Amino acid sequence: MGWSYQISMQCGKSHKAQAQCLDFLASLAPLVPRSFLSQSIDDEGDLWASYNVSDNDMDGHGWAQLLSKLWNAELMQLPFQYAIAGLEVDQLRTNSELLQEEDLSIFPCLAVSEAVWKALGSPSTLVENASGKFVHIAK
Repeated sequence: MGWSYQISMQCGKSHKAQAQCLDFLASLAPLVPRSFLSQSIDDEGDLWASYNVSDNDMDGHGWAQLLSKLWNAELMQLPFQYAIAGLEVDQLRTNSELLQEEDLSIFPCLAVSEAVWKALGSPSTLVENASGKFVHIAK
């Protein structure tokens, strides 16, 4: 299994809010190296800080500790917002590896483009959905 997550925090415009946000981020340093931190200012002058981490950077225990810290921050009602976006995969295949698979039923949540569907031989176990992707139908 592999995973990658981004944690983005809107630190605000005021120096006090930005300092509090950056202090909170510094408290995460034992869990996430500061080298994974990026900062930017949006069009409205808000400071944004983001951590990008993956299973190559942090183990599951470290991720659980990080989420616990974020949950506690929510409970403390800090003056900044954060969002977590992520992707987790159990079975990753390249297109060429996927084309060599004989049994697609091992991918219960498979979604492919029409070109890949055709390259796979237009299997009846994959049907087109509303977005134009071909998805696996569980039997």
